Parts: sequence; structure tokens; C-alpha cells
Amino acid sequence: LSRPVFYPSYHLKLRRSEYYERLMDVRLHGNYEGWIDFFCKAMNDAAVDAKASMDRLVKLHNQDSQLIDDTPGIGSANAHRMLELLEVHPIVAVGMVGEQLGVSRATAGKLVDRFCDLGILKQTDESRQRYRSFVYENYLAILREGGEPL
Repeated sequence: LSRPVFYPSYHLKLRRSEYYERLMDVRLHGNYEGWIDFFCKAMNDAAVDAKASMDRLVKLHNQDSQLIDDTPGIGSANAHRMLELLEVHPIVAVGMVGEQLGVSRATAGKLVDRFCDLGILKQTDESRQRYRSFVYENYLAILREGGEPL
């Protein structure tokens, strides 16, 4: 991993009232053990969630990679590079794909169309014919899990 995927702040927000109670208990009564126990449990929960998310992302990558391999005529080298691009930038436009992959706009457009046909990408606004953007929704859905506003 090139960046952290461990976000304990969500678990602390889930238990916001206990978080403040534990801090107040340290301040008023010196109960450091209670605070440390609470904090360690929150960190453990965050780690378990991060690992589960990573496992789901790896599974999705493997499924989509296999789908690309099993699809004739998709140009697998560029298609696999496109999949890697989507894992860094899950929302793309045809021009961006061309730039990032170093391919022509026509080739990028064909790749995007094939990924849409395979169900990997979805157009964000079906009514648009120009300046369209596409989203790797299955990938974002995994990242959004448990991230609903509190």
C-alpha cells in the first residue's frame, strides 16, 4: 500500500459520547486504564474494518481482472492498465483515460465503452453526450461502506 487505509476517526465518532466520557474520566479521576482500553478497542475495530475492506477490494480487482481476461477483443494490456487507473481514480473521463494511459482519445473511448459494456464502469449522467464522466461504482461502494455521515 502506498497510502494508509486505516481510519480510526470513524470508530471514535461512532462512540463519540463514550469518547468524551472517557476523556472526562481521565481528567476528573485519572482513569487512564479505561481510556486506553476504550482507545485500543476503537483502533482494533478500525483495523478489522480496514482489513475487511482491503479483502473486498482485492476480490473485486481479481474478479474484474478475470472478466477482462475472459473478454475477447478488449486489448488486455491497456485494459489491465485501465483497471489499475480506476483503482487510483475511480471517476474518469475519456480524455483523462487517454492522457493517463498514453493512448489516443479513440482508444480511450473504446476502453471506456468496453468497461461500461462489462459493467465495470457506469456513466454518471446518462443524458449527457459530451463531457461525460464514468464511475467505478463497485469500487466506491466498498470504500463507502460504514462511512455514512454520523
